[in-house]
Amino acid sequence: MYVQLSPTGQLVPASSHVILRPIMTWVYGWPLYDRDAIKIAKKHDLVQRPDADDYDYIEAAQLWVGRNAGSPRALCCWVGEDTNLVFAAYVDYRDRAYPPQKVFVDEMMSEKQARRLARCMPLRDQDWYRYCDGSQPHR
Repeated sequence: MYVQLSPTGQLVPASSHVILRPIMTWVYGWPLYDRDAIKIAKKHDLVQRPDADDYDYIEAAQLWVGRNAGSPRALCCWVGEDTNLVFAAYVDYRDRAYPPQKVFVDEMMSEKQARRLARCMPLRDQDWYRYCDGSQPHR
């Protein structure tokens, strides 16, 4: 159940007509989509088991990209209605309902790191994604 602050500063149950957005960490980066991860794993022959399923290929590619891109920050985020691993150019750890309007430039991924990541995976759909900590459903 969500609560809100009353005008007097007390916590009260949120009324049914008030829509509250969950407070979350935001990640600016690129998702590694499952279909791309499977292609990467097959291209680099990362899975040797003959009975491997898609999850095995996805997990192998995620680890391979992280290792070969110099271990960039990667977090599980909401990408549409699903969760995907997002390689982060920036992480805003301050809990907020919306992505930040300004970022600290010195905390951004360097151009060199981004080029290294681009050699390992397709960099598309760069955007802000909500971190999925498992505590609440996607809204």
